[in-house]
Amino acid sequence: YFTLNTPFTVVGPADPVLAMVGEDTMFRCHLSPEKDAEHMEVRWFRAQFSPAVLVYKGGQERTEEQMEEYRGRTTLVSDHINTGSVVLVIHNVTAHDNGIYHCYFQEGRSYDEAILRLMVAGATIPQDPRPKPETSSAADVVLDPDTAHPELFLTEDRRSVRRGPFRQSVPNNPERFDCRPCVLGLESFSSGRHYWEVEVENVMVWAVGVCRDSVERKGEALLVPQNGFWTLEMFGNQYRALSSPEKILPLKERLRRVGIFLDYEAGDISFYNMRDRSHIYTCPRSPFSGPLRPFFRLGSDDSPLFICPAFTGARGVLVPEVLVPCGSLGDPLLGRAQPECPGPPDFHLPGVDHRWVEPTLTVPVSVALSPSPAFLLAGLFP
Repeated sequence: YFTLNTPFTVVGPADPVLAMVGEDTMFRCHLSPEKDAEHMEVRWFRAQFSPAVLVYKGGQERTEEQMEEYRGRTTLVSDHINTGSVVLVIHNVTAHDNGIYHCYFQEGRSYDEAILRLMVAGATIPQDPRPKPETSSAADVVLDPDTAHPELFLTEDRRSVRRGPFRQSVPNNPERFDCRPCVLGLESFSSGRHYWEVEVENVMVWAVGVCRDSVERKGEALLVPQNGFWTLEMFGNQYRALSSPEKILPLKERLRRVGIFLDYEAGDISFYNMRDRSHIYTCPRSPFSGPLRPFFRLGSDDSPLFICPAFTGARGVLVPEVLVPCGSLGDPLLGRAQPECPGPPDFHLPGVDHRWVEPTLTVPVSVALSPSPAFLLAGLFP
């Protein structure tokens, strides 16, 4: 029998690890305090201990104990195993890789494990209609002009919004926000897992997230979960989760692109920094009822907020559109780079196409689902 009195602790990432379908992802685990693990058993497994995702024992990998679906798709990085640090790489991530993993170390009768979560985005799995999808699908979000505050100017494609210096003459319909400068996404979600990405670079005051379709649109309602809003805010050079009380988030760098992840059945809304895939914040879980919609607020008129479009890639996978920044070098796989970088257009003129990156790219399927070079150019990797 094993003893629970372990001379070491296994430490893994505290936040979920985010990966896109078709990419490679890494799980890092280490021992605390540092300890040579070269002669230990190291095992990554899922619901059952064996067969496992990967097994290292007796100084080598044991493929005979590996799950069939992971054979040929895993790599053990053991350069620092003498200090108890190892990395599991899963290649060509699939939707079925989504979920919980255990990182397990054993030496003699002593053992410990860390529990890790992989969040896979990019597709839903065709399956029996009763279970929920096992991964998040990229939502192709556009804005609903009928909900937009009169000071918010939408582009013709309804993917970008900027706050203007005056109120437009628009109908005061029940769906429209009349006090707070807010607008909702057109699509609503009543089940499943979904995510979308928003460009917020150079916008000084903003909030993004999710709200109930039934939220109060008139007056100065607080944007807190009790009123049906789950949001992340940038205000006064601080990032805050708008809750009660609000939570200040000590981020190390300015956000450029934010990923919003919704798991309806789990009551989960999470925010990610899509530049480096780091986790920003997860709202306290709430039992959802009724439709939810993407939510956007602009408190400043300095720059537009832009919703990243999605396109269909390999095997029908919907993924964020790959955009080449202005002035970047051309790539034969992605098409030419834009030779000039015009400034943002005049958003006082509705219908102007504001985008200052290549608006359309023909991306080979194999590139669209690979971290290089397409996602490097898309800003999804540092």
